[in-house]
Amino acid sequence: REHVQILDLLGIREGVVALNKIDLVDDTRRAEVEAQVRAILAGTALADIDILPVSAATGAGIDDLRERLFLEAGSRPERATRGRFRMSVDRAFTLQGAGTVVTGAVQSGIVRVGDIVRVLPSGGEGRVRSLHVHGRQATVGHAGERCAINLAGIDRNGVARGDWIAEPAGAATTTRFDVTLRHLATETKPLRSWAPVHLHVGTSAVTARVLLIEGERLLPGAEALAQIVTDTPLPVRFGDCFVLRDAGAERTIGGGSVIDPSGPARRRRTPERLAALAAMRAEQTRDALAALLDLPPGLVDLDAFLAGRGASDSEAQAVLAALDPKI
Repeated sequence: REHVQILDLLGIREGVVALNKIDLVDDTRRAEVEAQVRAILAGTALADIDILPVSAATGAGIDDLRERLFLEAGSRPERATRGRFRMSVDRAFTLQGAGTVVTGAVQSGIVRVGDIVRVLPSGGEGRVRSLHVHGRQATVGHAGERCAINLAGIDRNGVARGDWIAEPAGAATTTRFDVTLRHLATETKPLRSWAPVHLHVGTSAVTARVLLIEGERLLPGAEALAQIVTDTPLPVRFGDCFVLRDAGAERTIGGGSVIDPSGPARRRRTPERLAALAAMRAEQTRDALAALLDLPPGLVDLDAFLAGRGASDSEAQAVLAALDPKI
């Protein structure tokens, strides 16, 4: 049940349920379990996904499941690789004769053999000596792919699970960022402002506090604007999804997505700030910038804004060219 909650908080909208071990039960029991699964998925973005009965022991339904997965994968467009390179590290180890290797999922951008990258939040720099993408040697890794990166110049003790690898030009970190936050309906008490939490974003797991921007408490099942204040700097960007667990890290209590990585320490609740956050929620960088420029006094810190969106140089130039009359 908690896994389904987390999938929903992370914005997962598509999937399929593999209902295994059907060889061990009759049709009545299978129907009961399917109904239970539907009840668990109800109220989430996955409520209407298909349930495929299978048996790993007999092979029943496995061909249908395999065909469905290949069909779904083949129908998806390639993931956009715009933005500066970032990868959250889930493993770091040493290979004899190769040195330090890190693995993870590329969050954005592209990484190439020979690139200079930075470990965050420590700030150590190294060079990409070699790459493996999904277990095969490659020269380029793209957003959405799992990569193993052999790093030259980075000691094994200089990188660990929860760190990030990023291109130096996009290596800004923050300890204060504004978000949309949803408090799970299964909670029994409101979430109060300045509540201590455990924050999970990428593979990072850090302690933090929640500052509510709208009101002093957030009721179960409700959503509001908030600011997350972390004890550890993180390279979060607009649109990054996160999960919150309680102070004892015993249960998931909510989650959401990042609006502005550069949240202000003061004047968080002014009408001007609320209007700016509404403008920055636009999915497209161009639309968000245009909306911000329409707000009085019509001034935007372009460097901070584009860094917060993770925009590459080419993307930034395209956005500014499209808004030339406003700049």
